[in-house]
Amino acid sequence: MDYFGSKHAMDGEKNDIKYGVSRGAVLDISILDESPWVYECEVSKSVKTGESTTFFCHIRNVQIDEKLTPQNTFDIDLTLLDPVIYSGKYHSLGEKLGEIGDICK
Repeated sequence: MDYFGSKHAMDGEKNDIKYGVSRGAVLDISILDESPWVYECEVSKSVKTGESTTFFCHIRNVQIDEKLTPQNTFDIDLTLLDPVIYSGKYHSLGEKLGEIGDICK
């Protein structure tokens, strides 16, 4: 997603990379086909913050790739999702360290 956020549409199309798009299951929104985890969000409020805008949204639907589908909230293995985390620099997650309570063993 950073690719799409770092290239302004007024500077030309964002098609330097190939990607597929489909419609959301609940909302009429665009979804990247290759995304393993998708939130369909409905904007409830937008606040101007400097030169950008912060959007506050209601999550209306979550789509999760079958290989990631958790049995419960604590069963999500983020290493399978392999996210990139941005905090001024880009990071990835390391290995899974254990389960709840393992630290006490």
